[in-house]
Amino acid sequence: MRVRGKPVSCCFTGHRPAKLPWGTDEGDERCLRLKARLREVIARAVEDGYTHFICGMAEGCDLYCAEAVLALRGENEAEDFETVVDCDIDAYIPPSYIRNEYQKLDVYKRISGIENQEEYMDMQDELIDRFGDIPNSVDNLLRIALIRMAAHGLDMTEIKGKNERITFNFRPDAKIDPRKIPDFLKNSRK
Repeated sequence: MRVRGKPVSCCFTGHRPAKLPWGTDEGDERCLRLKARLREVIARAVEDGYTHFICGMAEGCDLYCAEAVLALRGENEAEDFETVVDCDIDAYIPPSYIRNEYQKLDVYKRISGIENQEEYMDMQDELIDRFGDIPNSVDNLLRIALIRMAAHGLDMTEIKGKNERITFNFRPDAKIDPRKIPDFLKNSRK
């Protein structure tokens, strides 16, 4: 199933281990049943035409769903996985910048679909032409889209920034070895 030639998307999130009856014990029978059921539901979604899965990659149900998608990926190469950037900064379109909600939703959707530097620059130009100077919160939103695009190319599933700490999570089958990043960063500062 495709809408205007685009893949149909599915976004999932859920409870964290602290809210689950089994906590962090993934060997618990209830957890194993939930994981099996999630895999069945996601497999059915793939059969129904869903090919684009978005996950926040938090511990608990988010990761259970992500594991199910990755397990199915070997069987169905059409599935894609979204990279999430979760930073503690203002990144939104304020009502004073785009007043019309339909226009605002369209711009959010288009920003989330930025796939390269050219599209990033085109979106900046269009926003300036249509709505005036870009506020900081919208500039942050655009920069996050660019970071997300670059991170996706490196097989990152999540970038999380909080309390002056940045965490990178990679797919298990990432093309690069994440353990080599600290040495790379040390050498690049010289």
